[in-house]
Amino acid sequence: MISPLAAGVAIACAFALLPRTAVAQATTAERETSRSLMDEGDSFREAGDLHRALERYRAADAIMHVPTTGLEVARAQAQLNHLVDATTTAIEVANSAPGPNDPPLFTHARTAAQAMVEALRPRVPSLTLKVEPIGVIYELRLDSALVPEGAHGLPYKLDPGEHVVLVQAPGYRPISERITLAESQRIERTIRLVSTKPPPRLESSQSAAVKPRDTNIAVRYQQAELDADTAGRTRGYVALGTGGAVLVAGIVTGIVAVGLSEDAKEKCSGQRCPASAEPAIDRANTLANVSNVMLPLGAVGVAYGLFELLTHLSDDAETARRSAPTLAISPTSVSIRGRL
Repeated sequence: MISPLAAGVAIACAFALLPRTAVAQATTAERETSRSLMDEGDSFREAGDLHRALERYRAADAIMHVPTTGLEVARAQAQLNHLVDATTTAIEVANSAPGPNDPPLFTHARTAAQAMVEALRPRVPSLTLKVEPIGVIYELRLDSALVPEGAHGLPYKLDPGEHVVLVQAPGYRPISERITLAESQRIERTIRLVSTKPPPRLESSQSAAVKPRDTNIAVRYQQAELDADTAGRTRGYVALGTGGAVLVAGIVTGIVAVGLSEDAKEKCSGQRCPASAEPAIDRANTLANVSNVMLPLGAVGVAYGLFELLTHLSDDAETARRSAPTLAISPTSVSIRGRL
């Protein structure tokens, strides 16, 4: 029986073997198709059609996944001003592990990718958002993508251009803004949330006549907050369950991929593998790619579920938090408030 630690190590090793090193396993048809796609990408780039050029480069890189194809993907992304994606792709190429039979072109591509990373990083703009009132737990979305809570209030890297910011929190009106970033620009913006609760009213001689209506309004606001918390907890449980299932499935798929890869390697002699081993190798690569997709998706689902559950506490949890004993110290006395 495989221990969790051994399984994790095996999956990590399988992932490390996949990127940009499996040229020996590429068939003649794959190499020729990749070469043709690269030529088409070059033609589209010369004609100024960068979107179609990037499409061809990505297709060629999906087949071969070598430093030379990855470098062209990064260059096309940079020309399209997709600086964040271009930097990520260039880092992957620069950090790819060299193989024993790598041609000089692969070494040159890794060197060029490292130089590209150093040139791109200063060009990537960032946005820092401060939300007030301080201490409010809020949800932040940039271009519809949820920003992790740990990144709130910190510089967030984005591509140059216009971006849509959405901030929402229970008990406050959601605020949406459009912010345009220029290349290399560093912007700090403060967003002030406005409470949806009615302001306190002073007691007067006429307050008795309107007090039932005020009470009804307060009840409706309180019910709206309770409904928002219930919906948030429901989203949290669904995301946690779905993400956990996807995460477990990704781990199991990765373990199966490792087992198939090891079985296939036993039939191979060095870099040469018999035809009978090719179906097992192809299936191992396919399962590893599926696992690569499922693991981050599952992790995101679990993280989002925990975020929703922690930001929409149940009534019992909130009551326990509020009733916890606190120590109050004054110049003349010391007292404990709350329930023990």
